[in-house]
Amino acid sequence: MKDSKKNDKLDNTRRRFLGVAVGASLAALVVPFWLGLLDLMGYSKKEKGAPVIIAIESLSKEGRKRIVYDGKPAHLFYEGGKPVAMSLECTHLGCIVEWKKDKRKYECPCHGGAFSDSGEVLSDPPRLPLRRLPLSIKGDKLIVGESQDNV
Repeated sequence: MKDSKKNDKLDNTRRRFLGVAVGASLAALVVPFWLGLLDLMGYSKKEKGAPVIIAIESLSKEGRKRIVYDGKPAHLFYEGGKPVAMSLECTHLGCIVEWKKDKRKYECPCHGGAFSDSGEVLSDPPRLPLRRLPLSIKGDKLIVGESQDNV
């Protein structure tokens, strides 16, 4: 009789352990999915980075100026006579792309994707172009992170 109670107790302990282990495993799979879905739907609040202000004359007509906006690198350059701000974060998995001046293109070191000098996709795996950042001009200053609409 004693052995029977001992076995029942052991079975209950095993069942409880397996129940907790299975529940934790399911939670580990489901929670990231729901957090990603909520983020995609815009429910998670992300604070906008502080604007970056630079003098227009510090941006050459031919070159690219590297800045940090919202904690991530970006490039400022002229396109069609107008200044442009573009994120250097690859649209595939978020790696930071590298500007290859001699090839006039951006290359992703993680998965081999490539973007044109204006950020358009040249080769997979990225499917979306590099993200343009809001930009405005106030006097002799360029303000990254503030669009013309907000000025």
